[in-house]
Amino acid sequence: QEASKLYNKGEKAMARSKDRTARKAFKRITKEHPLSSVAPQAYMRLGELYEQHDEPIDAFDFYSELASKYPNSDLYSEALRRQEKIAFAAVEGELKNSFLGLKSRIPSKRCATMLEAVASNAPQSERAAKARFRIGQLFEQREESTKAKLAYLKVIDEHPYSKHASEAQFRIGELLMTE
Repeated sequence: QEASKLYNKGEKAMARSKDRTARKAFKRITKEHPLSSVAPQAYMRLGELYEQHDEPIDAFDFYSELASKYPNSDLYSEALRRQEKIAFAAVEGELKNSFLGLKSRIPSKRCATMLEAVASNAPQSERAAKARFRIGQLFEQREESTKAKLAYLKVIDEHPYSKHASEAQFRIGELLMTE
C-alpha cells in the first residue's frame, strides 16, 4: 500500500517535472519496499530519469538492478536492452564521465564491468556472447593479452554456437602468434 502511494507520488512528480522528488520517491521504494509489486517499475523509472538527466552510468546501474533482482518482471527484457545499449555506448566512447564540468571517456575497467553485468544478467543469450567478446577486445586494446585470451575462451566455452565463438578462436590464435 505504502509502496503504491510512493510510486504514485513519483509519477505525479515526474509529470510536473519535479525529478528530484520523483527520484526520492522511487529510491524509497527500492530501499524500503523491494518486494512490492511496483519495485521493478521504480527501478525502471529511476533509470529513465537518470538517462534524461544525462547520467547514463547511474541509469545503467538501475537497469542492472532491475534485471538481476526481478528476472520475472515484464520490464526485464527492456531493462536488458537499455543496459546493453548504455554499456556498448560507453565502450565505443559515445558516453562521457563528467567531473567538475570536464568530460572524459568512461574508463575501460568500468566498461568491462558493465559488459560483464550485461552478460551475467542474461548468461545464455546472444547479448552475453557479444558482451564477453567485447570484453576480450577491450583487453586486447589495452595490450593485456592474457586477460584477452581468457575473455575469448569464456566466449568459446559458454557460447560455443554463437557467431562470436569462431572469431574468439581466431583472436586467441592471433594473440598466441604475436607472443
